[in-house]
Amino acid sequence: MKKIATIYLLLISALSQLKAQQSVLFNMKYMPNRTYTSTMKMDMNMEMTMTGDSTVMEQMKNSDQKFPMIMQMQTATDLGIKTGAISANRFPINMTIDVTGSKMKMNGVEQTIPMPADAKQNISGECTLDGKLSFESVTGTKVGDSVKQQLTKVIEMIQNGIIFPDKPMKVGDTFTQDMPVDIPLAGNTSKMMAKAVYKLIAIENKKAYFDVVFDMDMKLANTMDMKGGGSGKLVYDMVNNFQTTMQETMKVDYSMTLPQMPPSMKMGGKMNMLIDQTTVISGN
Repeated sequence: MKKIATIYLLLISALSQLKAQQSVLFNMKYMPNRTYTSTMKMDMNMEMTMTGDSTVMEQMKNSDQKFPMIMQMQTATDLGIKTGAISANRFPINMTIDVTGSKMKMNGVEQTIPMPADAKQNISGECTLDGKLSFESVTGTKVGDSVKQQLTKVIEMIQNGIIFPDKPMKVGDTFTQDMPVDIPLAGNTSKMMAKAVYKLIAIENKKAYFDVVFDMDMKLANTMDMKGGGSGKLVYDMVNNFQTTMQETMKVDYSMTLPQMPPSMKMGGKMNMLIDQTTVISGN
């Protein structure tokens, strides 16, 4: 009986080691004849303080403006993507981005946030088999080259936010991704430096599970500096070559100048953000 138990334990141990050594090549990209239904929710708590010109600070105090100010914001965005059949090594891709809700409280008081007329955008284009995207229209209107370049950069950030190693990974492996991004904003360019370290912690039922650690440093058009970091979880669908879950918790310190204020006036504080994105993938 003891021999049987020993053999059983050795078998379980061998299977566990074999499972841990399983290697997978990850290649995240859109695939033809698929529907991707994504929802991204963000909860943000922000603490705001003001420093600078004593005269302005006194005026604020006399107008009952109190610091720190506490802002709480919730947003929800739906992203729907439908891809078509392959033709000449490419396939059509149609995308709908819809800001479905936004709530804000300032010092506990509910604030009204009007939804813009263009909160919902329909975008059409095509994708090559190796994952390269191009877009021709937004909400049915032909777009110019400059708008197309900005749009393509944003969409590439959505698709290629995670660039996996070009070699197979096994449980316990890590990779680091540096993500320098130039963001066009009101005629200026904002620069963001972000780094993410991904660690593969499990492979089960055709899904891969990663732990993630983030660092971020952002300069927003010479008016705002942001630094921080956080952690997250990623679930990758190995059948469809796409992420299905991404959760991030970020803590950020920031400092910014305000328009129509003396240059010496600075607003600063802390932000805590929770981002939760889920994607359901189905065949057309």
